[in-house]
Amino acid sequence: MSILKQAWSATKIIAGALFAVGTSPFARMMALCFLVPMTVVCALVFWAGFPANLLWRTALPLLLLSVALSFRRALNRKPEKGEGPVVYDKAKYHYDGDYLNGLARKQAFVHTGMFVGWLVEHDMIAKDFLAETEGFKERRITGPEIYEAWDGCLITDILTDEGNRFAADYFDFQHGEFLNDYQEVLAKGLPSLYHVKNTWQNYEAIRQKINLRYENWKKEQKRKMA
Repeated sequence: MSILKQAWSATKIIAGALFAVGTSPFARMMALCFLVPMTVVCALVFWAGFPANLLWRTALPLLLLSVALSFRRALNRKPEKGEGPVVYDKAKYHYDGDYLNGLARKQAFVHTGMFVGWLVEHDMIAKDFLAETEGFKERRITGPEIYEAWDGCLITDILTDEGNRFAADYFDFQHGEFLNDYQEVLAKGLPSLYHVKNTWQNYEAIRQKINLRYENWKKEQKRKMA
C-alpha cells in the first residue's frame, strides 16, 4: 500500500511539473512558433497537392527553430508588471565591486543620488517613498542622502509611471545617456565618477543637463504618439 501511495505521490509531482512547463510562457511561445508554420505546411500538403513527405521534412527543422526563437524571446523579454520590480541601480554594485581603495563608501551613493534628487524635484517619486524625500526642495537633505535612506537601491516601485519611463530611457547604464552626461558635466578631470562631491553646486550643474535631456525626451515621446 505504501508503494502505491509513493507511486501516486510521484505521479502527481511529475504531472504538476509537466503542467507547469506546458503552460509556461516559454512553452506557449514555442507551440505558437511551431504550430503556425506547420498549419501552413499541412494546408500545402492536403489542399495544394504538395508531396506528403513535406510534413516530415519540415517538422524537425520547424521544431528546432521554434525552440531557438522561444529561447531568444525569453532572454530578451523585459519584466512585466507583476514580475517584481526592476532595479536601476544599487550602491552595493559599486562599493562591493570595482571600487577605489581608500575612497569613502558614501561616494558610491553620489551619482545615482544626483538623479534621485532630480526625480524628487520633478515629483516623480511614488507616494509610499515620499517620507524620505522631505526637505529636499528646501535644500535640507541631498539626493544622495535620500538614496542612502532607501538603502542605496533605486527600483521601479519607487518611481511614478513617468519617472519610470524617463529613467528606463535616460538612466539605463548600458543604453542611456546619464553616465555620459555625469562624466562630462561633473567628473571630467577627476580620477573617477566616484570622486564627484555631494554638493548643491554639483547638483545644480547636472540638474540643468538632465532638464535638457528631459525636455528632448518629452518632445520625442510626443513625436512617437503623433
